[in-house]
Amino acid sequence: MSLKSRLLVAIIGLIAFIFCLVDVVTYNSLQTFLIGREDQQLFQSVSEMTHELVRATQININLGTNAAGSVGTTSLQAGALGQLRDNGAIVTSIQVSYGNKTTAFQPFPLVTAASVKLATSSQQAIYVTATPKSSSEAYRVLIYPLSQTYVLLEAFPLTAVNDTMTNLLHFEIYTGVLAVAAAILIGLLAIKLSLSPIDRIRKASKAVSSGDLSQRLEVSNPKTEIGELQTDFNNMVARIQEEFYLRSLSEQKLREFLSDASHELRTPLTFILGYADLLLKNSYSQDPSIEKIKEQASRMSKLIEELLVLARLDEGQKLQFEPVDLRLLAHELAADVLLLDPSRNVKVNAAEPMFVMGDSIKLRQVVTNFASNIFNHTQEGTPVSVTVTTEDNYGVYIVSDYGKGVTDLNKIFERFYRENKVKSDGGVNSGSGLGLSIVYAIIQAHNGTITARPTELDSGLTFEVKIPLADR
Repeated sequence: MSLKSRLLVAIIGLIAFIFCLVDVVTYNSLQTFLIGREDQQLFQSVSEMTHELVRATQININLGTNAAGSVGTTSLQAGALGQLRDNGAIVTSIQVSYGNKTTAFQPFPLVTAASVKLATSSQQAIYVTATPKSSSEAYRVLIYPLSQTYVLLEAFPLTAVNDTMTNLLHFEIYTGVLAVAAAILIGLLAIKLSLSPIDRIRKASKAVSSGDLSQRLEVSNPKTEIGELQTDFNNMVARIQEEFYLRSLSEQKLREFLSDASHELRTPLTFILGYADLLLKNSYSQDPSIEKIKEQASRMSKLIEELLVLARLDEGQKLQFEPVDLRLLAHELAADVLLLDPSRNVKVNAAEPMFVMGDSIKLRQVVTNFASNIFNHTQEGTPVSVTVTTEDNYGVYIVSDYGKGVTDLNKIFERFYRENKVKSDGGVNSGSGLGLSIVYAIIQAHNGTITARPTELDSGLTFEVKIPLADR
């Protein structure tokens, strides 16, 4: 769930909780108030209801001071009920209509005998809410002891109270729904306005992660948290941009140095190799150190040539693109591998021409480096396979050997990385560690990709090269 969604849910939940709490408190408070008012009216009308019941039964009851009052007033509510009980038994019941007695009412039990007994025993008035069996209307009942045997049950209908509470409930529901809907609309607008700076920061961060270091944010108010975040973001990106510039400048100087040094070293090395050949051809010089000098000078010359190639590729050397047939490169690799080791079984899977856009000289250098890598890092007689196929709009060139593999595929294309494995003849591989780095740089310059993986489980090495196909 996004931050906007979480904030919106939190706001709606808080508002809904507050409304529910207020509604519950309001509902209960009003209901308590209205019931309390009914109780007061019940107590105030005890005298009148008692006189009505006593007159109807002609029973002489000493009402006492608490039941004093006049008969025939209109303090009784329309629909009020009254019962006179003697030791729990109903003596008579009446229903009052606008203060007048009616005879259409049939006696009925309003409350249980236990409640009546409690009132007579304690000689205290008791208020209960009850619903007669013959009616669905609720009543507020006052159980008022008149003596040790007689008890007055006076009941007022709660129709008005219930109608008021129902109307209040409907009002609370409607206003609650409207409030939540308004909260959603206002919350969405407020969250959108409040989080818009963060959204701009997010978009700028994505642009920076994609390499656009020119992104800067407009600081709305530097004294706010968002303003501080925008300022810190701008400072951070400016620092990164400066570091990248210094790094790029340093790398450029390093590439220029390598290129210049390679050029400068080629001439003296050529002289060294020439004089070493001349001395070796002189029959008077049989010193073995001269052969060693030539060997090391040749090795250094090769290293310098590889460094020069990498330096030119890093500088963005312009390549001569033309259609190149990967099938021919596959057969050239097979020929190079067999030339270095005739005992190997080389299988070529390239039945049809497969043209890609590339620099033929650089791609042949890739083939040469693959062949050299196989010869230097696998035992004699190790099988090799070369496959040419297509995938989407790319020509795919796959070279596989079935040797011992490498220990760290993540470093295989790093410069000067070498696997110190012993060859079958007892010699230690002494490559420069730049061959596969050159291959990687050449493929990158062709807008292609190269990956390495084991040919089989924990053994062998397979290179997969993808280069865009030529339009034909």
